[in-house]
Amino acid sequence: MRRVIGNERGGATLLYVLMVMLILLVLAPAILNAVSNEATRDVADTNQLIATNLAVSGMESFIAYLDTYTTGDRETFALAYPGRRIEPITYTLPDGTHVEYELDINPGDPAMVKVWVRAGQGTLAREKEIKYTINTATSSSGNPYVNTPLRIPVPVTNTGEIYIGGAKTDIETNDIKNAVGKVIDYFTGVVESQIDQYVSGAVTCASCRSVSDITAAVDAALASSADRPVAVYFPNSINLDKFIASFGTSQSPVVLIFNHLTVQNDVTLQLYGNMIVREHLTFHNNADITFYGQSGGYGNFYVGGELYAKNNLDIRGANLMYSDKLTLDNNTDIEAVSLLTATKLTTKNNVELHVGLDIISGKVEANNNSYIKATSGDFYVKHSFTSKNNLDLISGGVIAIGGELNVEKHDSIRTGGGTTTFPIISEPSWTPDGGGPVAEVGWNPTRQ
Repeated sequence: MRRVIGNERGGATLLYVLMVMLILLVLAPAILNAVSNEATRDVADTNQLIATNLAVSGMESFIAYLDTYTTGDRETFALAYPGRRIEPITYTLPDGTHVEYELDINPGDPAMVKVWVRAGQGTLAREKEIKYTINTATSSSGNPYVNTPLRIPVPVTNTGEIYIGGAKTDIETNDIKNAVGKVIDYFTGVVESQIDQYVSGAVTCASCRSVSDITAAVDAALASSADRPVAVYFPNSINLDKFIASFGTSQSPVVLIFNHLTVQNDVTLQLYGNMIVREHLTFHNNADITFYGQSGGYGNFYVGGELYAKNNLDIRGANLMYSDKLTLDNNTDIEAVSLLTATKLTTKNNVELHVGLDIISGKVEANNNSYIKATSGDFYVKHSFTSKNNLDLISGGVIAIGGELNVEKHDSIRTGGGTTTFPIISEPSWTPDGGGPVAEVGWNPTRQ
């Protein structure tokens, strides 16, 4: 009897154990899945926290940088932020988390600043994007060259927006000469200020004489500096037979600063950044230059003296192209956003100027097949404009000449379809603001 009872108890115990095991077998996947999901959520939440904190700190660092502004063009200052990353950079945190980071600035007034961060990889990656607008106007004084929304549309059907001052009108009483002179002085001041800033912070290579020297100096500057852009200054006159090179990237713009540069043959230059020649620049034969970085505030081409191109000059992607004198002899094709020649522009034999906004010059002489187009802006000349043989002049805004306009019967001149600053700058009381701190104008960062 005792054996039977013992066997029954043992059987019941075994049955109980088997039932518990069956329950565990059923529940185990759910339990493991719950634990796994909780761990997954923890990783995803951590990645989200990392992305959010990095995005917020990135924007805070940029706004702190804006607080260091003192003088100069405000948009240029904002775009020169050392932490700017137009294309995402990648790195790994100490805990092994993969991170992608981008801080981009779209120029304008207001400018749009975007910080984007992705933390983690695959399905557990999390992103955070923060956008702010900032006021980049240097002043509120009604300067259309600082506050671009002030530009006034000119109807495409209006083909009569041409204003002539006349050579015999005294310069002190000629509103066109005064107005265009103020614009030239404004841009000259902006350019000179930027050149001084770049030179003051540049790496100097006094021994550079060849293309290989120039390239080595730029590479060394990029390797040794964490700041961007990198500026390299060549203080001596450089005379090259050929200049074939490529400089800079979207993440590492380069500013080349020459004192005096002459190239005899074959220029093929690709530059993400700016090119500056403080005195004179001469291209004898076959120069082809491509600029990159317009949207980042680069692509500027500054020549403090005369830019003289004898045969076959092609320029692409320039932002502001500035020179004191610009002489183009044979077969030139230039594309730029704005073109300003402070003293004199001379074109000879098959010259095409494709300018997106304004063309401004102290004096113009166009000879033998000149195609000059300011697509969306104005064509301003402080003194006289003279054309000889086949001129095609197009201005999206107005044409304003302070002196005489001398053209031939078969020359073609058209206006309209763009915008103009003329009603603003022709006011005798108008004075452009050349930069500097203005108390009543702030950055006004606004979350979007």
